[in-house]
Amino acid sequence: MNELLNREDLIKEGFLCKEKEAVKEIPIKDHQFLLIIKINLIDIDYSYEVIESDTREPFFLFHVSSAHNAFLEELRSEVETEVQNILWKVGYPLSPYLYQGEKAMEIIEKRYGEVATYPFSDHETLALKIKEKWYGLFLFAPGKYFSKKEKEVPVLNVKVQPDTLFEIIDEKKVFPAYHMDKKHWVSYLLSECKVEDLVKALETSRSLVIKEHNIFAK
Repeated sequence: MNELLNREDLIKEGFLCKEKEAVKEIPIKDHQFLLIIKINLIDIDYSYEVIESDTREPFFLFHVSSAHNAFLEELRSEVETEVQNILWKVGYPLSPYLYQGEKAMEIIEKRYGEVATYPFSDHETLALKIKEKWYGLFLFAPGKYFSKKEKEVPVLNVKVQPDTLFEIIDEKKVFPAYHMDKKHWVSYLLSECKVEDLVKALETSRSLVIKEHNIFAK
């Protein structure tokens, strides 16, 4: 087995481990469907599918890329979030912060040369900082804080002007900050954001930190 994955972590997260494959079933949409995640322990690859709970037959429309409606989009978003959350927890080599978060960090690095680093020993949080002052914190937070069914969801905490809180917070993609000063910070729910939302938020936060700490930035 790849050293990034170990059987103990997989079992802890509810996977049934076989010799070459680990499988986990997750009820979604009030148990209407089952999300089945499979990790190939030889090639370290993964796949997933959505099946109907009562018949255990594949939910055909989910896998048809041309099929679109509000229900399917919501289901796909829930599935993608669940898959990435689970893979992250078991150490799968995949960005835990979705495409949006990964791309935003990449853009910030290209613009300012500032790379997100782990500020804590648990390696579960990523921080963007200038002159050792944080302006962006990627972390996992309890889903219930954001009215989500998932146990944990990936978020970005950034600094804002206190007088802009009312217009910024919408309780859909932007919330009062989780685990930080709610007068000066907010949390962006990554699954609800576009890349440009996150980049703009990070740049605003960075500017505020520079001004607050009188940091000279090129």
